[in-house]
Amino acid sequence: GQEAVLDKLAGEITDLTTLAAIMQATPRIRLTGHADDTGPGTLNLSLSTARAGAVMALLKKRGVPADQITIGGAGQLDPLDARNSDVARSLNRRVSVAVSVDDER
Repeated sequence: GQEAVLDKLAGEITDLTTLAAIMQATPRIRLTGHADDTGPGTLNLSLSTARAGAVMALLKKRGVPADQITIGGAGQLDPLDARNSDVARSLNRRVSVAVSVDDER
């Protein structure tokens, strides 16, 4: 389930951090929360940002340094599935992860 996914993600970020340190670089993790299209747009934006914040808190508990993580919310603006169905809405409630590396040399 979700715990296994978070454990795996935290482990991969830790591995990346170790590798990046050897290369004198710092990984940056961007968590973007997403929402479905039910409810007002402003509420969905707040909900999606909170969703990303919850994932950030769980990653921090697993040892990912907080200073490497930024969060944001996309609300309902970037759906994976635009169909009007329960399945589509479920797919659209998610957090996406983007990784970049800052070169410190």
